[in-house]
Amino acid sequence: MKSWEVRKAFHAFSLSEEGPKNVHICGEAYSDYQGFIEGALSSADDVLHTFGIDSARKLKTSDR
Repeated sequence: MKSWEVRKAFHAFSLSEEGPKNVHICGEAYSDYQGFIEGALSSADDVLHTFGIDSARKLKTSDR
């Protein structure tokens, strides 16, 4: 299985059959950059995007 297929499957899911998709997994193990901090940051950014939050890379220092 390719990393992007795993990321798509883990994008958001539920722990029950009928529950809301409110479980999100992120980390370098689920990224295109496995074993690197960039992978962890990239997958965390994907989860933030799911919640409608702008990328941390786009925030100004004064916004943090």
